[in-house]
Amino acid sequence: MSYWQVTPGQVTHVSVFGSGSKSYDTNGMMLEKHREDFFRHWLLGLGSGDLQIRTSGATREQIDVPNVLFIGYKVDTMQRLIAVEPEASPD
Repeated sequence: MSYWQVTPGQVTHVSVFGSGSKSYDTNGMMLEKHREDFFRHWLLGLGSGDLQIRTSGATREQIDVPNVLFIGYKVDTMQRLIAVEPEASPD
Protein backbone atom coordinates (compact mmCIF):
# COMPACT_ATOMS: atom_id res chain seq x y z
CA MET A 1 0.00 0.00 0.00
CA SER A 2 1.24 3.43 -0.89
CA TYR A 3 0.03 6.91 -1.74
CA TRP A 4 1.29 10.14 -3.30
CA GLN A 5 1.53 13.42 -1.42
CA VAL A 6 1.82 16.62 -3.48
CA THR A 7 2.97 19.83 -1.83
CA PRO A 8 4.32 23.06 -3.40
CA GLY A 9 7.70 22.19 -4.89
CA GLN A 10 7.71 18.51 -3.91
CA VAL A 11 6.01 15.21 -4.78
CA THR A 12 6.44 12.35 -2.30
CA HIS A 13 5.67 8.66 -2.75
CA VAL A 14 4.86 7.29 0.71
CA SER A 15 4.84 3.53 1.41
CA VAL A 16 2.60 2.59 4.31
CA PHE A 17 4.40 -0.68 5.02
CA GLY A 18 8.11 -1.04 4.54
CA SER A 19 10.61 1.31 3.01
CA GLY A 20 9.22 4.72 3.98
CA SER A 21 9.05 7.48 1.36
CA LYS A 22 10.82 8.92 -1.67
CA SER A 23 10.60 12.61 -2.59
CA TYR A 24 10.97 14.26 -5.98
CA ASP A 25 11.67 17.92 -6.77
CA THR A 26 9.05 19.45 -9.08
CA ASN A 27 11.42 21.61 -11.15
CA GLY A 28 11.02 20.37 -14.72
CA MET A 29 8.49 17.68 -13.71
CA MET A 30 5.99 16.65 -16.36
CA LEU A 31 2.58 15.02 -15.81
CA GLU A 32 0.65 13.09 -18.45
CA LYS A 33 -2.74 11.45 -18.23
CA HIS A 34 -3.63 8.51 -20.43
CA ARG A 35 -7.13 7.20 -21.12
CA GLU A 36 -6.61 4.85 -24.05
CA ASP A 37 -8.66 1.90 -22.78
CA PHE A 38 -12.33 2.88 -23.23
CA PHE A 39 -13.73 -0.13 -21.37
CA ARG A 40 -11.37 0.03 -18.39
CA HIS A 41 -11.20 3.82 -17.97
CA TRP A 42 -14.69 5.00 -18.96
CA LEU A 43 -17.15 2.15 -18.44
CA LEU A 44 -15.66 0.41 -15.40
CA GLY A 45 -13.46 3.18 -14.03
CA LEU A 46 -15.95 6.06 -14.17
CA GLY A 47 -13.43 8.50 -15.63
CA SER A 48 -10.24 6.94 -14.32
CA GLY A 49 -6.94 6.97 -16.17
CA ASP A 50 -3.26 6.20 -15.95
CA LEU A 51 -0.90 8.91 -14.68
CA GLN A 52 2.66 9.18 -15.95
CA ILE A 53 5.14 11.35 -14.03
CA ARG A 54 8.52 12.25 -15.54
CA THR A 55 11.14 13.83 -13.34
CA SER A 56 14.14 15.86 -14.45
CA GLY A 57 17.62 16.43 -13.13
CA ALA A 58 20.56 14.10 -12.65
CA THR A 59 18.42 11.03 -11.95
CA ARG A 60 15.53 11.16 -14.43
CA GLU A 61 12.72 8.74 -13.77
CA GLN A 62 9.47 7.79 -15.42
CA ILE A 63 6.83 6.78 -12.88
CA ASP A 64 3.59 5.12 -13.97
CA VAL A 65 0.59 5.23 -11.64
CA PRO A 66 -2.24 3.07 -13.04
CA ASN A 67 -5.99 3.48 -12.50
CA VAL A 68 -6.21 6.93 -10.90
CA LEU A 69 -9.84 7.86 -10.18
CA PHE A 70 -11.00 11.34 -11.27
CA ILE A 71 -7.71 11.81 -13.10
CA GLY A 72 -8.65 15.09 -14.79
CA TYR A 73 -9.30 16.88 -11.50
CA LYS A 74 -6.22 15.38 -9.84
CA VAL A 75 -3.84 16.29 -12.68
CA ASP A 76 -5.16 19.89 -12.70
CA THR A 77 -4.64 20.16 -8.93
CA MET A 78 -1.17 18.60 -9.12
CA GLN A 79 -0.11 20.98 -11.90
CA ARG A 80 -1.15 23.99 -9.82
CA LEU A 81 0.77 22.70 -6.78
CA ILE A 82 3.99 21.81 -8.59
CA ALA A 83 4.03 25.23 -10.28
CA VAL A 84 4.12 27.02 -6.91
CA GLU A 85 7.54 27.81 -5.50
CA PRO A 86 7.90 26.62 -1.88
CA GLU A 87 8.29 29.33 0.72
CA ALA A 88 11.82 29.81 2.01
CA SER A 89 12.28 29.26 5.72
CA PRO A 90 13.67 32.27 7.62
CA ASP A 91 17.21 31.72 8.83
